[in-house]
Amino acid sequence: MRPWGGGAYDVPSTTPTTIAPASATILIASMEIQDTTAVVQFIGDANQQYILQAKDAMKDAVWINVATNNASATGAGGFGERQAGNHPTRFYRIAKP
Repeated sequence: MRPWGGGAYDVPSTTPTTIAPASATILIASMEIQDTTAVVQFIGDANQQYILQAKDAMKDAVWINVATNNASATGAGGFGERQAGNHPTRFYRIAKP
């Protein structure tokens, strides 16, 4: 293999390589606070169920499920967490069940 910054890596043929399809990606398109509600818009797989998870500090070991929703036929979806205003800091991620 080449060192960091040395361009593309040469991967030995004995190394199994798995590349996730682009559809496995969940993109958070936007996040905003409306009054005390966090509104998170995303793009994922069409008609797939997703879970909005949150925690108050990155050091917290556990993510808490706060909402579920299905993406539309185009893969677009959104969540609203009404309790966001009760937390001075909040971190979010989106997961598949």
